[in-house]
Amino acid sequence: MIDTTLALFNKDQFINALAADMQISANRVIINEIKEILPPFCPGCITKEVLFPNYLIPAQVTTYVSFGLQLPVDAFRHIIRIEPIIDNAQYLHHIVVFIAGGTVASNNNPIVENMPSGARPLYAWAPGAGDYYDLPPEAGFNVASDPAQDYYLVLSSHYNNPTQVSGQRDSSGMRVYLDTPRANNATFLFFGLVGEINIPANSDLYRQGSYFTIPLIPGNPDLHVFSSFPHMHSRGQQIWLERMRNNIFDAEYGRVDSWDYNSQRIYPENSIIKQGDILYTSCLFNTVGELNTIYGGEATYQEMCLVGLGFYPNVVPPGWLIAPYDALLSGRNNCSYPCNFP
Repeated sequence: MIDTTLALFNKDQFINALAADMQISANRVIINEIKEILPPFCPGCITKEVLFPNYLIPAQVTTYVSFGLQLPVDAFRHIIRIEPIIDNAQYLHHIVVFIAGGTVASNNNPIVENMPSGARPLYAWAPGAGDYYDLPPEAGFNVASDPAQDYYLVLSSHYNNPTQVSGQRDSSGMRVYLDTPRANNATFLFFGLVGEINIPANSDLYRQGSYFTIPLIPGNPDLHVFSSFPHMHSRGQQIWLERMRNNIFDAEYGRVDSWDYNSQRIYPENSIIKQGDILYTSCLFNTVGELNTIYGGEATYQEMCLVGLGFYPNVVPPGWLIAPYDALLSGRNNCSYPCNFP
């Protein structure tokens, strides 16, 4: 048995050692491929793949469709990793992963046309995203064993089919890892604008933005931010979220100064948000050459200005606006850049 886990692995040394072990000449050993075999991630976890069942993509430009599946949990657990499994990347615009409770229509019909009431976002994939999304060791997304609580994983996929091709299918989805509960329940929320976006035609670096004041939270917990996910469409140029505390902008999340729709990712963060902090989401758009006003919406030809934040604890007081594809919003600003918010 040859130990190949040495930090400074040398192919010739390996061949010589292998030949000696087999009692043959080294020139008789041919190595076609060398792969590093990593230990499995979380051997004690329950894993579940939630995949669209060979879904026939409609021959239309924009399609939003959801798929829900009950998670195999026998007790309260935490999702600690989410891995995207992408099949037809040419037509898949993005996937948002939600957790939902109650009875989901997927029991009898796996395709859920309308998002279940009360579903909470956990993770979003778009082109360029990484191979997996790990939560910090001290937190996880809670999954209950009671069907009346968060029990179902729901995928909401946006398909972009600009030439309206027929016959395309997709089996994309997610693999989740469920482990014993960690110290904190985590959550994921979007901040920014969708439906309120209104970008004039033929504008260079037109700024759209919104702000949200963190309200009084029972128990006064600090919100520990561990990830950010900025998202725009094709006219986006720059995006960032700023934290204002005591009238001073003192932190940023998810800043991208040269937006590339085909290279989106989740960024690690390590920061604290306190009650009373104001979060300003800003986006710069370029509509030079456009003849019509660009509005916000879910279609690819429309625009979004969103920064999702992953944080713990999962404290959502009354008054926080939470709905699929709608952001936390308490005010908005539009102006031609450069301009100042607020």
